Amino acid sequence: MIVKTLLFLFLSITPKEKIDTLYHKIDPYSISKQLAFYELYPDTDIGKKALQRALDLVNIHRPLSDQIDCKVKIPPFNPNLIISLSSQLPKKGMENITEEELLTIKKMASHLHNRRLKGFYVQNLEEAKSIETDQIDLTRFLLLELVEDPKQRLFYEATVDLMALEILAHLPKGATLEEKLEKISSYVFHDMEYRFPPQSIWVEEIDSYTLLPTILDSRFGVCLGVSTLYLALAQRLDLPLVPITPPGHIFVRFEHKDAVINIETTARGIHLPDSHYLSVQTKSLKRRTLREVIGLNFMNQGALYWQQNNHKKAVEAYTIAEKYMGEDPLLMRFKGLQHLFLGEQETAKNIFEKIRNVTLEGSTYKDTQIDDLMLNNIDAEGIKLLYEKEGNQRSDIEKQIKLLENTLTKFPKFRDGIFHLAGAWLALNRSKEAFEVLLKYHAIDSQNPVVEYYLAALALDRLTLQSGKVHLKKAQELLKQQSYTPNVLKDLYLAYKKEDPTFDF
Repeated sequence: MIVKTLLFLFLSITPKEKIDTLYHKIDPYSISKQLAFYELYPDTDIGKKALQRALDLVNIHRPLSDQIDCKVKIPPFNPNLIISLSSQLPKKGMENITEEELLTIKKMASHLHNRRLKGFYVQNLEEAKSIETDQIDLTRFLLLELVEDPKQRLFYEATVDLMALEILAHLPKGATLEEKLEKISSYVFHDMEYRFPPQSIWVEEIDSYTLLPTILDSRFGVCLGVSTLYLALAQRLDLPLVPITPPGHIFVRFEHKDAVINIETTARGIHLPDSHYLSVQTKSLKRRTLREVIGLNFMNQGALYWQQNNHKKAVEAYTIAEKYMGEDPLLMRFKGLQHLFLGEQETAKNIFEKIRNVTLEGSTYKDTQIDDLMLNNIDAEGIKLLYEKEGNQRSDIEKQIKLLENTLTKFPKFRDGIFHLAGAWLALNRSKEAFEVLLKYHAIDSQNPVVEYYLAALALDRLTLQSGKVHLKKAQELLKQQSYTPNVLKDLYLAYKKEDPTFDF
C-alpha cells in the first residue's frame, strides 16, 4: 500500500516540479554543474536561474567595477565549452573551439592572482629570460616551452583558469590560506579525481605523465605532473607553496605561521611528515623554486627520451632543463651520460669533471658513479645497465643479477654496481648473498654510511652480532660527523640492544 502511494505521488509531480527538484540537488557552488543544468533546460525559468547563478559564482571574487555579464561585458558565451573544460565530462576537441571562445574564458579569469605576475604577460621564450623567479607564471612558461601552437596554449591555460574559477566559487571572500589549500586538494583529488596512471600505462610511459598538457588531457599524473598542476592552481589563488624534492620524488608544502603541511600528490594530497621521506641516505629535503620545477619537467622528458635510447633528444631536453636549474649536479650527470652514450667523450668528460665526487644536497654520501667512471672502474655499457628498466618478476631479477655479476667480474671495483647487485639479491630474499656482496663494497670503500647500515641490518638478521656491531658503530660514527641520527639507525640500535643489553655505541 505504501509503495503504491509513493508511486502515485511521484507520477502526480509535474514536469516543472521534477526540474525544480533536480536543480535543488546539484551543488549550488559549482559553476560547471550550474551551467550543465542550464544546457539541459535553457528555455525554463529555473534553467535561466542556473545560468545567472553560474555568473554570480564567477563574480564573487571580481571587483564590482568588473562584474561579468554574459550579454554585455564579454564576447559570445558558450556554457557547454566551460562545462567540458572544467568538469569530468569528455572535453570538446581543441580544434572545435574558437579563439574568441578561449578569449572569453581569459576575460572571465582576468582577476586571478597570476595576472599580477610579470611572467603571465610574456609572449615568447626570449621575453621569459629576463623574468625574475618570483614573477614566473608556471603555466605560461611551461606551455611556451612545450606547445608551439598559440591557440593550443590558450586552450590549456583556459582549462587551468576554469579549474581555478571552480575552486574559487566554493570559497568565501577573504578566504584564508588554509581554506584555499583544502579546496584545491578537494577539487583536484576528489572532484576531478587526478590520480596515478594505471600500471599498464606507467610501466612504459611514466615520464610522459609529468607534462602539464598530458596531465590536463588524461587526468593521470605522476608526482611531478600533479604537483605542477597543483602549483599552477595555487598561483591563480594566491596560495604560496614550496616544491620539495626527496630523491626521485616531489611534493608540495604549505608553510604559514606555525603550520607546515606536506601535500603528497601521489596519495590524494594527504599530509606525510618529513620523517616519512628521510632515511640513512637522505638527511634533509631539498626546497625548489618554480623556475626549477620547470627544469624538472624537462629532466623527466629527458628521461623519457633516454628510455627510448634517443640520447640526442635527451641532451636537448636536459639542455632546456639547464636553463632553469643551472648546473644542478644530478642534471649534469644525466646530461653527461647522454654525451657519453653518443660517443662524445670529451664533452662528457668536461661535464663529469665539474661534478666528480659531489655530494647531492641532502644526501649522506658522495656520488660515486662518475668517480668510478673517471677511474675506469666501469665503462659506458656498465653504467647503462644501472638505468635499464627492471622487471619485478623473479626471472627479471635473476637476469639482472647475472648481468651485474658479469659486469663486476670485469669491473670488480664498481661501487654502484655492487650496491645494485646486493639490492637484487635482497629482492629475492637472499640476505646471505646480499651481505657477502656488500662486504666487497666495504672492502673497497668503508666510508659509506648507507652500506654500513645495511651490513649491520643484515648481520642482525643472520644473528652474526659481533660483525654487525662493528658496521653499526661505523654507520653511527659517519652520520654523527654530519650531525644526523636517522630514526632507522636508532631502531636498529634498539634491536641490537634487545639481543645484547650490554651493547652501546
